[in-house]
Amino acid sequence: MTLHIHLAGAPCMGKSVTAAQVFARLRLLGISAELVQEYAKEKCWEGTLADTTQFLTAAEQTRREAFLEGKVDVIVSDSPPLLGALYAAASFRYELETCIARTQDAWTRLTYVLFHDLSVLPYESTGRREDHEQSLQLHLHLIQMLARQQIPYRVFDTTPVQAPDRPTIQSSSRVMRSHLGQPTTLDQTVEHIVSDTLEAMGMTSRMAGEG
Repeated sequence: MTLHIHLAGAPCMGKSVTAAQVFARLRLLGISAELVQEYAKEKCWEGTLADTTQFLTAAEQTRREAFLEGKVDVIVSDSPPLLGALYAAASFRYELETCIARTQDAWTRLTYVLFHDLSVLPYESTGRREDHEQSLQLHLHLIQMLARQQIPYRVFDTTPVQAPDRPTIQSSSRVMRSHLGQPTTLDQTVEHIVSDTLEAMGMTSRMAGEG
């Protein structure tokens, strides 16, 4: 059985950094793991990403995980295939969402939604098409999508403490608080995900005994 660790979130929420750290921690623990990175960002750098081709992007993201199924113990992804539906054209968004969700029903997954308040840190637009306000709206759409598909998830809010000399970017981030879990740092988020992974694999008690 392969465990899929899905780090979901809107743009600029720390998915790639968190995935890289979770992957590194698992490998250092001797766990057979692979990191599956975001195909959409590659297309964005190429300048060929469009909302009308998200079904192809989602298919490639699915393929990258599917061919590793049964070959490694853990797959860590910073762009779960379901995110393809989040960015798809409205004319086929729901159909794509449902198709992707059903395709992954056979996978054993742990899904996490990452968030931080974009009024605290400047939005990093490099390699992205959305601005920070659009990112906030996508966060809400993601939560709604996971609820529609009845996919269990945990939310981590990694909003850093406001530096006293850092200018605040005015945004509607505050409305997101009702959708968030317990605030955590990035390091704490990584620890939680690694701990959940070990527990799901039945390794927690064994590693405690070895320690």
